[in-house]
Amino acid sequence: MPTVNSFGTRTVLQVGDQRVHIYSLPALQIGGYPEISRLPYSMKILLENLLRHEDGRFVKASDVETCRTSRAFRPWSISLRCATASCVSAATRTGSTRCSPSSW
Repeated sequence: MPTVNSFGTRTVLQVGDQRVHIYSLPALQIGGYPEISRLPYSMKILLENLLRHEDGRFVKASDVETCRTSRAFRPWSISLRCATASCVSAATRTGSTRCSPSSW
């Protein structure tokens, strides 16, 4: 799936003899968004997911902005789309089984 990369966070990571594309939160922070370092870990996971899936249709730059600027103490006040795989992955790490995909 092609991504838009509006925030210039797509970078290449060399792993052995392979090159892997990643979406870097430190690159976003250097690009003028210093408040990212203060976000809770769960919001950082969601933000990286949005950057990775930004396509201009399903996930827009405004979704990334909303996540980046939301108040950590009021997560229920925003509505964002994310890919289920990250949700399941986060649930596996935390031991939670109450993670389901949103209706797209």
